[in-house]
Amino acid sequence: MARRARSSATMAPVILVMVSALTITDSTSQASITGLTRSTQPIVFGHMAVQIRDWRIRQIDSDHLSVTNENGNVSRVYQSDGTVHGNVASLGGYIDPDLGEPTCAYLTSSFLQLGDWRFGEIGDHLSVTHKSGQSGKTIYFVKMFQRTFDQSASNVNLLVSTAMTYKNDGTMIPGPTDYNAWFLVDNDVLAGSKEGCQSPSQSPSKAPTLKPIGVVN
Repeated sequence: MARRARSSATMAPVILVMVSALTITDSTSQASITGLTRSTQPIVFGHMAVQIRDWRIRQIDSDHLSVTNENGNVSRVYQSDGTVHGNVASLGGYIDPDLGEPTCAYLTSSFLQLGDWRFGEIGDHLSVTHKSGQSGKTIYFVKMFQRTFDQSASNVNLLVSTAMTYKNDGTMIPGPTDYNAWFLVDNDVLAGSKEGCQSPSQSPSKAPTLKPIGVVN
């Protein structure tokens, strides 16, 4: 892994957190965005997923997103209740080998969205946040502002849960917690596609029972 470079507001900081190579393509247009470095292994967007060389970050269903190596090992499973889990083979991102067409998988200057999940830069933190339904109420917990917003509206259906916050000092804050990436402004798409983001996610008939990780390494 190359050394991390500090991002600017227009250099797609979320991707810089994961990789330093910023040549980004999708599986249809093959159009590229060149940032700090060039790479012969471009980032490829798929159906609520993104692939970075041998790694795939994918929304598996409406409650789970996983980080999987092509060898089948699942490094992380993020759950919509704000908890983080270990290697659960049934939630691997390569169970379906086809990455699919770019659908609700896109990058802006401040976050990466994959289905109902966002990896967002908030100050010096990288937040992994899920959006799920809660009728008639919006609840935001944002530590950086040291206040809680509880907003009710008939046309708003959003409950936010942050599964993990990564700090720039190398430490992590397991969820559920604050640092809400859904507070970030949805700016212009730098790569990927917003198409399909309004469609409801499909849940499996039976989701596995998971035990939260106590300490995440």
